[in-house]
Amino acid sequence: MTEQQQNATDERRAADLAGVRVEIDAVDDRIHALLIRRAELVEHVAATKRLPDGTLPKGAYRPAREASILRRLHTQNRKPMPFGMIFTLWRQIIGGFTAMQTPVTVSVMTGGGQTGLTATAREHFGAQAHLTQRDSFDQISDDIRSQAGTLGVIPADFGNTAQPWWTACAAGLPDAPHVVAAVPVYGDRITGYCISTTPLEESGHDETLLALNPGKAMPLSAVTDALRRAHIDGAALAQADNEFLIRLNGFHVAPDGPIHQNLADALDIAPSRIRVVGAYPTPIRSSFESESTK
Repeated sequence: MTEQQQNATDERRAADLAGVRVEIDAVDDRIHALLIRRAELVEHVAATKRLPDGTLPKGAYRPAREASILRRLHTQNRKPMPFGMIFTLWRQIIGGFTAMQTPVTVSVMTGGGQTGLTATAREHFGAQAHLTQRDSFDQISDDIRSQAGTLGVIPADFGNTAQPWWTACAAGLPDAPHVVAAVPVYGDRITGYCISTTPLEESGHDETLLALNPGKAMPLSAVTDALRRAHIDGAALAQADNEFLIRLNGFHVAPDGPIHQNLADALDIAPSRIRVVGAYPTPIRSSFESESTK
C-alpha cells in the first residue's frame, strides 16, 4: 500500500469513528432524557404515597419489585452486553431513585471479619444510601427498632453458637426484624441477608427461611429426613440447641399454610413450633463464563 493509499484509509477510518462517536453521544442524550423521565415518574409515585402531614412513609425498599425488574432485564439481555454491567448500573439506578422517595439508611454487620459485606451492601443499595457499620446483630436490631425505615445487612453465616441471629428473627416479637432479601441478588453465592420489619412480599420466585423447635433433642439429619418424607423442596441449614433453621423453595410465610402443616406432621410437632425467619427473592444465578446473552 502506498503512502497516499494509507492516508486515504486513515481518513476513512477517522471519519467512520467520528460518525460512530456522534451516534454514541446521541444515545447518551436519549439515555439521560429517559432517566430524567424515570425520575419524574418516581416523583409522581412519591406524591401518591405522601401522608396527610406532607411527609412520606419511612422505607421505600421493595425487594420483590426490584427483583422483578432485574429478572426482566436479565431475560431481555443480549450480546454484546454482559449482564454484570447491566446489574451494576441498575442497582445504582434503583438505589438512587429509591433514595429520592425517602432516605435509605442501612446498618451493616462488620464484626467477626466481615470486611466484604459493606462493599456488597453499597453495591446493592447504591451510592445514595447511608451505610453505618455495626459490630453485632443486636446493634443492628436496635437501629431498626429505633430508626423507622432502617435496613440491616448481616452475613450469611448461620453460626454454631447457642443463639445465632436467625433465632432472634424467629422470636415472634412484634418488632423483631426478618429476612427480606439476599445479597448479592446476582451471583452464585449468597453472602448476606437484608433484614427489616417491612411486610414480606412475593416476587414469583422466592425462598423462605423457617425456624422450628421440636421441643426435644434430635440431630439435624432427622430434620432433613422429615423434609424428604413430606416431599418438601428444601434443606436443613443449621442447628442451635434444639432449634433448627431450614430453607424452603417458594414463598411459604403463612403460618397456616400447607407446607407448615406437612412439616409439622412429618416431625410430629405442633405447627406453632414453626416460625418464619423471613423470605427473599431467589437471586439470579450467574457465572463469568455464562452471562445471560442471546
